[in-house]
Amino acid sequence: LEAFSHNPAHGSFAPLAFQPSAMTNCANQRFLSY
Repeated sequence: LEAFSHNPAHGSFAPLAFQPSAMTNCANQRFLSY
């Protein structure tokens, strides 16, 4: 994610990079809840 934040040209890809990470965090929280 740091690579995207340091590259202004790839700034448009930042939201696409955060969405999978957010879904992964939700999956991890559900997995830990069990």
